[in-house]
Amino acid sequence: EPAPGKIAGRDLPALVAAAASLSTKEELAQFVMRLRADLTENRDAWTSQSLDGYFEALQGYLGDMPENNDPKWRAIAKILLAASLYE
Repeated sequence: EPAPGKIAGRDLPALVAAAASLSTKEELAQFVMRLRADLTENRDAWTSQSLDGYFEALQGYLGDMPENNDPKWRAIAKILLAASLYE
């Protein structure tokens, strides 16, 4: 999980809390919408600013992330958020 805190305008505590509390497909869709808005508003704060870079970070994070028992929608949200910060 990304470390809580604001990074160049990003409200990471709110995004982390949203990722940690969702439990349905609909809530995941809302979370993805929030990530898109965050990218639009805070593009310079994202480590991966291109789709290719984001997928590369997603692949790297998936390889490094610890196993967890989160519900599947919650795990996906946390993975998507982490990929926006992962190098």
